[in-house]
Amino acid sequence: MNRLIISFIFIIFCHAAAGEEQTIPLESVQWDEDTERWTDTGTETGSKSFFLQQAAQIEDPRERLEYLVNQTWANRNSLPEVSLALGLKAIEMADSLGDYYNLVKSHSFTGVAYRLLGDYNKAIELFFKGLQLSREHNIPQQEGYAYINIANLYIYIEFYTQALENLGPAMDIAREIGDQEMLSYAFLNQGRVLMHLNRTEEAIESITRSLEIRKETDNVPGQAVCYKYLGDIHFNHENLAAAGENYELALSTVRTEQDRHLHANIVLKQSQIHCKAKNFQAAQPLAQKALELGREVNSRLLIHDALKVLSKVDLQNGNYRLATQKLNEMNLYADTLFNQQLSEKVLSMEFQLERQKQEAALDILKKDKEIQALTLDRQRFINAGLIIFILFLGISGSIMLILIRKLNEKNKLLLVQKEELKQTNTAKDRMFMVIGHDLRGPVWNLRALIELLKEEQDSFANADMHENFTALSRAVQSVSDLLENLLYWAKSQDGKIIFKPGPTDLKYLTTKSIEPYKTWADTKNVSIELQTEMKTAMVNADENMVQTVIRNLLSNAIKYSFKDGVISITLTEINQHCRFSIRDNGTGIKQEQIDLIFSNETALTTKGTGNEIGSGIGLGLCRDFINRHGSDIQVESAPNKGTRFFFDLPLMKRP
Repeated sequence: MNRLIISFIFIIFCHAAAGEEQTIPLESVQWDEDTERWTDTGTETGSKSFFLQQAAQIEDPRERLEYLVNQTWANRNSLPEVSLALGLKAIEMADSLGDYYNLVKSHSFTGVAYRLLGDYNKAIELFFKGLQLSREHNIPQQEGYAYINIANLYIYIEFYTQALENLGPAMDIAREIGDQEMLSYAFLNQGRVLMHLNRTEEAIESITRSLEIRKETDNVPGQAVCYKYLGDIHFNHENLAAAGENYELALSTVRTEQDRHLHANIVLKQSQIHCKAKNFQAAQPLAQKALELGREVNSRLLIHDALKVLSKVDLQNGNYRLATQKLNEMNLYADTLFNQQLSEKVLSMEFQLERQKQEAALDILKKDKEIQALTLDRQRFINAGLIIFILFLGISGSIMLILIRKLNEKNKLLLVQKEELKQTNTAKDRMFMVIGHDLRGPVWNLRALIELLKEEQDSFANADMHENFTALSRAVQSVSDLLENLLYWAKSQDGKIIFKPGPTDLKYLTTKSIEPYKTWADTKNVSIELQTEMKTAMVNADENMVQTVIRNLLSNAIKYSFKDGVISITLTEINQHCRFSIRDNGTGIKQEQIDLIFSNETALTTKGTGNEIGSGIGLGLCRDFINRHGSDIQVESAPNKGTRFFFDLPLMKRP
């Protein structure tokens, strides 16, 4: 058993350095008369050649172009490499024919193929080029779809504010030209953004609106996508029954041969539902099917997640050798995903920064032209003044002085604006946001693997090994908390966190926040008690911000509690507010340090009772988040007598 555990850890660290990507050969395509659809039979070259040969047999060049454009879109999900090759050929042909409508469509469809293949940098270049062409040649329909494509890509790289900014114009265009299909796409992507922002009710409303439109237009494949994302929302909120119902509806409407990727995602989600319900026998065949489909469409993320479910099933069934093999392969795909995503996001950030720099350069050039125009105006005034000088010496002198003073003020303003643009571009070159996002992925993978192993703790023959895994789990939890605080702090400093208050169940949120810290508290024999006489504690608050505050306060309480300590959390109603209070009987805080612990300028941190180390930014972030709610965090403490933190949030008005 010890050798098995050591092999798990060895797998993680050995493959952290691996960077090879394994590709699956793309198959050729032929027409099957019995099924009346294209079937795969050969190699990548054969697939592309087949469609190009079909196109070559079409005499009319414009009909040939239409064929290439349609096949680019039709093959995007099942054969993305073929779709890419056909799309590039369609762009070349549309440009030579001067067919701007199909030129814009070709850019959009080819960009989608690049996105599905993971080349986000190429995808966003084509989407922006398509947007530019649609504006130049007044093609509003394709302009709207270009906005949607750009927004969709921003969702994948977690730039949710930019995604919403692009969906707004797309909705306006769709309503203006009466394009219901475009409007449904915009609502769907708006729902995806709101889902990631944890604005659950708004997300469900947007996706449901998209579903209604697609039912009205009889878009069956589009309905499957809507059901899938509704299932994801319920799954994320542990509403497994509602999630299962939506996944079944998605499965009944998806066209498997045309969208194997979506079909595989739905089946995988069903297997994850069974895992959460501890029904591993039902989860195994579904995860196996998702794995097979994932290999067919060469989706690394699908393969990785399916292997994760299968490895958990093997561990539950005692098949440790098979579990080891699957974890081995899963970590290979996890490393590949991590390296790929890091490259994609860095390239995407570089592209955006370069685009912003170009816009800034154009703005500076425009202002330079304004300076030149002002200079010419000044020269004309000077010439006019010289002509009139003989007759109106006094008047012309006054006019000249006024003009010179105004021009100097404008020149100073332009110089200030140039300096501000330069500072803005320097600030935008910071890449710490990318580092924070991408480190979070492997830390969570490591954390998931440790939790899988800890579930088998009864089978550990060596008590020291169990203690080592507990210490490792606590260390990973600490690193995870640090990354989350750094990421929130960075977003807060950069203005990317939008304050979105709404109905929030503080009691449920507190219970949910306690769960991940129970293991850590148990290692120190510290008990956590939640006490309240309130049946409901619905407050008007930003759920993400408040959860971050609770998590930091609870982490500090455990960190500075002595062995056999008690942490008491209470919720009480005071003056139409709910007071959240957390008290520990740990080391306490000196009076002269209380003001410093909330400072964002001085990172004050001390070791916990178990030698835990913090970042020193958590409490400053907490005060900032609570201040946004119009409240403040109060603290009562004394050395070796424990500490109490509390804050008030407004209760929702009862009907």
